[in-house]
Amino acid sequence: MEKRSNEVYWPPDEKVVGILGLAPQATYDFYRKFVKANPAEKDWQYVRVIIDVNTKIPSRGRCLELGETSPVPHMRQAILNLKKAGADFVVIPCNTAHYFYDDVVKGLGVPVINIIAETYRHIMKSHPKIQCLGLLASENTIKFDLYEAYFDQSKVKILTPEAGQDIVNHAIETVKVGNLGVETKDSIRKVCKDLIKRGAEGIVLGCTEISLILDKYELDVPIYDSNEILAGAAVREAQTDNGG
Repeated sequence: MEKRSNEVYWPPDEKVVGILGLAPQATYDFYRKFVKANPAEKDWQYVRVIIDVNTKIPSRGRCLELGETSPVPHMRQAILNLKKAGADFVVIPCNTAHYFYDDVVKGLGVPVINIIAETYRHIMKSHPKIQCLGLLASENTIKFDLYEAYFDQSKVKILTPEAGQDIVNHAIETVKVGNLGVETKDSIRKVCKDLIKRGAEGIVLGCTEISLILDKYELDVPIYDSNEILAGAAVREAQTDNGG
C-alpha cells in the first residue's frame, strides 16, 4: 500500500460559522443549503459550523402580537454562547427575528449577518432593473415592513398577498410541524401566481419555512430564497480572510 505523505491542510484564516436556529425545520433547510454552497471533496474541506437550535427562546411572534417576553436578551446570550464555543460570526435563519436585529447586535461584539440585507443585496446584484417583487413572509414580517426598510421604494415595489396572507400563515405553521405535503405546496403556488398576475416580476421567500416548500425553478419568474441567499453569504464570509 502506498504511504500517504501529504498532510491535511486547513486554511488558517477560515472562519467558524455560528448558526442560531430558532425553528428546527428552517435550521435544517439552512444547513442543507449551506453545505451545498460550500462544495468540497473531503469532509475537512467544509467550513466548520457550530449550531445551536434553541427552540426555548421566547416566540418572536407572540412577543410582537401579545406583548409576551422579549426574545432579545435570550438571543444575545445564545450568540455569546456560540462565540464562546468558537464561532467568529453568527447567522439566524429566521426573517421575523430580524425585527429585533438592531437590539440584538447592539454592543454585542459578534458579527451577525442580516438575512434581509443579504437578500436585498443579492436581488439588486442579480436583477438590478427589477421593479416589482412579490413577498411571501410571516404576518409580522409583512406588518412591520421588514423588507420595505431595505428596499428603495421609489425603484422597487413590494407586493404582499393581501387576502392570501392567511394561506401563507397556515403554510408556515404546517411546515413548522413537518408537513411538506402537496396541498401545502399547491396553496403557496396559487398565492405566487396571484402575485405574478398583479405585476410581480419575482417572488421573495421572506420566511425560512416557505423555503422548504417552494423550489426556485417552479415559477416563470425568479424566486429569491432568503435561506439560500443567507447560506451563500455565510460561506463567503467564512472564506474571507480575517485581515481582508
